Amino acid sequence: MLEAINLSKNYGGNPVVAGVNFAAGKGETVGLIGRNGAGKSTVMRMLTGYIAPSGGCVRVCGADMAADHAAAARHIGYMPETPPLYSDLTVGEHLTYAASLRGIAGRRARAEIDRVCGAAGISDVRARLIKNLSKGYRQRVGFASAMIGSPEFMMLDEPTAGLDPRQIVELRKLIASMSGETSFVISSHILPEIASLCSRILILHGGGVAEDGTPEEIARRHSVSGAVEVETTGSPDAARGILRGVSPNAAITEERLPGVTRFRIAPQTPGDGLELRSAVFEAFARGGGASLVTLRQVERSLEDIFIDITGRG
Repeated sequence: MLEAINLSKNYGGNPVVAGVNFAAGKGETVGLIGRNGAGKSTVMRMLTGYIAPSGGCVRVCGADMAADHAAAARHIGYMPETPPLYSDLTVGEHLTYAASLRGIAGRRARAEIDRVCGAAGISDVRARLIKNLSKGYRQRVGFASAMIGSPEFMMLDEPTAGLDPRQIVELRKLIASMSGETSFVISSHILPEIASLCSRILILHGGGVAEDGTPEEIARRHSVSGAVEVETTGSPDAARGILRGVSPNAAITEERLPGVTRFRIAPQTPGDGLELRSAVFEAFARGGGASLVTLRQVERSLEDIFIDITGRG
């Protein structure tokens, strides 16, 4: 298990991370999401032992990162946003060096390099100098380097930066294929990417973890504040009057469509979405010159929830 326990980090007396707590178990894919400057990369660097926390600790498979860095780090593969690659080496030479840092050499190193090159899709550029590769291929070399030794935890900071759409899809498939045995912690500011890759999301805000759960759990916790949408037949004025009777001061929008009028009504108080839906249904059931054709709770996207949590500034 990977544990972050009350992690904090100060730069020049200014807190960037303050009291981050979470744990990731075997096979989990955890996404760190937050606005620019929320501390995502700082958290990743503390989790990998790249920088020391100002407070708190990191434990990896029971080993304390500060007290026994070597024991903790052997369980982690780390790919920062800009992978540290030796541009004057070939891909094969760089991976051989990366293997040696993990104490892997000889025949075992050659087999391991064959494995990670195949998994990352870089076997065809193994003999090329890194400086002559595209950014997308360099990202793949960084991913392959992090995979050497089959670490239990893979830390990926903005892993799809510089990849084209096809390469992004391939990387997602690779992560999915490894997720049974390998745990991932992935930092990104791209919400759809995190939602598609991760079984669990941590939203960082204000130096800490503002939300923690699966995409479905987070959506469910925040969906009740959403609006209600109805489509009606009959008099639009009558339908509008029915909705005003339900909530006199609510914001109501209206759209005329072929055969129906679509209204959206927002609850006056966050958290009252379900109660509003029930009240709208009962009001139309009593009649009044308009008939209800459809009634649904408006689903709130992860982007909407993220903006609500982190602010609109």
